[in-house]
Amino acid sequence: MKLHWIFFLSLILRFFGSCTVNPVESKNPTHICIASDFLSPKDTVLFESFEQQNKIKVFIFSMHADSIQSYLKSNVYNSKFDVVILKSAFDVHQLSELNLLQPFIGEDKFLHLDSKFIAKDWIVLSIDPYVIVDDIQHKTFEYSNLTYNKKWRKQLDNRDMTVFKTAILEQYGRKNIQRSSSWLQKLDEQSIINRDSTMHIASYSLTKLSKIDRSKQNFIYPNQQIKTGVFYDGISAGIVRHNSKYISAKQFLDFLVIPYNNQVISNKWNTLPIENPLSHSSFAYQNNYPILYRSSPIKLSKQLRNLKRIEYKK
Repeated sequence: MKLHWIFFLSLILRFFGSCTVNPVESKNPTHICIASDFLSPKDTVLFESFEQQNKIKVFIFSMHADSIQSYLKSNVYNSKFDVVILKSAFDVHQLSELNLLQPFIGEDKFLHLDSKFIAKDWIVLSIDPYVIVDDIQHKTFEYSNLTYNKKWRKQLDNRDMTVFKTAILEQYGRKNIQRSSSWLQKLDEQSIINRDSTMHIASYSLTKLSKIDRSKQNFIYPNQQIKTGVFYDGISAGIVRHNSKYISAKQFLDFLVIPYNNQVISNKWNTLPIENPLSHSSFAYQNNYPILYRSSPIKLSKQLRNLKRIEYKK
């Protein structure tokens, strides 16, 4: 009997937890607070124009993504944060799955933002492609090259590799899970971490654009000769659920996706703007805009469960 009531109560709590909470706005907010796993307090200089235009001060708190998630879960109704900006779309997606982000009202109000970069409660702010750092300057490169020949060094942590692998699953689809599994197994067999040493390794590494020094390293966007396009993660943002500054927080996100502003912050983050500058960016590297993979991090994030199933069976 007790188990019956526990089950019933869990359903009720899940129902109310999933209900949309109407956003509110405190009178004349003077500031908004951002939680980020890669921005530091001094990065508020990027938002000076927003502060001046809206008379709202921006504060940044630096925390690991896991710590931000733990904090929001423990402080659902009294969080000191209004916005989260995380370096991986998949961490923001997890906050969404836990109902820790405020659903947007009128997603079409995000001007200059392609609809594929807008989820129900978070957006992609900047594109971070998976690139090849190459010492011998290949003219072309395909991700499939990573599955055979010499081993190569990976400069990505497990979290970034997980994001990369979801694109493989999306590419082959549900009907070709076996092919995805084989591809991923070969990928793991051919990669070694940086501290490993061997005489027979390739001269290239897999990494993210945000992690390289463009002034010292050559890099290649893979899959530019075929229809697939370069795989990519995305720096992403959402508004914290139950906060009292929804309108101001939404204005802040709108500010970040205006093309010129987005090019400036993307340059600071060493990533690509969400909209192709079409050779009009002030930052030369952004005008070498690659062919992007057809699916965005919004959709790829849903492949995490399938990836876990495949890796569990290994």
